[in-house]
Amino acid sequence: MNGEYETPELTALRELHRITMLVNSARDLVDVLHTAAQGVIDVIGFDAVVVNMLTDQDEFEAVTVLGPPHEALIGTRNSRDALLSEVEAGEVWGQLAFVPEGSIVHDPSMAS
Repeated sequence: MNGEYETPELTALRELHRITMLVNSARDLVDVLHTAAQGVIDVIGFDAVVVNMLTDQDEFEAVTVLGPPHEALIGTRNSRDALLSEVEAGEVWGQLAFVPEGSIVHDPSMAS
């Protein structure tokens, strides 16, 4: 298709379709979360994305980390209270929370 007919809406729709196709090809939930996080980076332009999942031990585990904090965060677990305090420190976007880098001082005693 000729680029002169490309609108921002059409570009966004194409990107959404690409991400939907990737999500549909995912093998498991963590794979889906990783693909969705990559979509946030690709489409919205964030530098990093962390996705936490509730475990059977009632803790939140960072199962997908994309961007610079990967090694420090992947696999870390936090209590419900610790995660809620992080979310409250951020900007709530519906069911998501945007927590700017550096806005949280991590308390190692809250993580496992």
